[in-house]
Amino acid sequence: KTEAERAIWDDAELKSMMEVIVSLNPTVVLGPAYCKRHAEEGSSALIRNVLLGIPFVNFSMTFVDVRDVAKGVICALTRPQGTINGKRFILNATEPQDSVPYLNESVKKSFPNAKGASPLFNERRMNTVYWLGRNVPFLQKVLRYYGYPDEYIKKL
Repeated sequence: KTEAERAIWDDAELKSMMEVIVSLNPTVVLGPAYCKRHAEEGSSALIRNVLLGIPFVNFSMTFVDVRDVAKGVICALTRPQGTINGKRFILNATEPQDSVPYLNESVKKSFPNAKGASPLFNERRMNTVYWLGRNVPFLQKVLRYYGYPDEYIKKL
């Protein structure tokens, strides 16, 4: 998601068309997976981790159902161009939640026998990782830090 939007800013031809481009930015997308790979590698892997008891990074995040994302795309395609062109829309359905406890609770409502996940790192270690990602350029790719550069934020 981040790379696709960043490509617009990096491509001169696309950048010149900003007044007609619409950005839909879903938060963490959950819901039925289209294929096995999505269930194992995408956001849905978080659900799989809870079911199997696999630890993952606990951080504050918001969620949206994939079916609601599809509705957002349909709305963007069917609204008058003047009302949506050149705008960014955040597609979100929840308040920020600590990921591990929230997903444990949510998944266990439908799957009471789910093992439940535990946090992979504590908050202090995560803050260190975020700081390194923001401030040490050669670590950004290794740490999968996808923060927007300041010049991008200033243009919004």
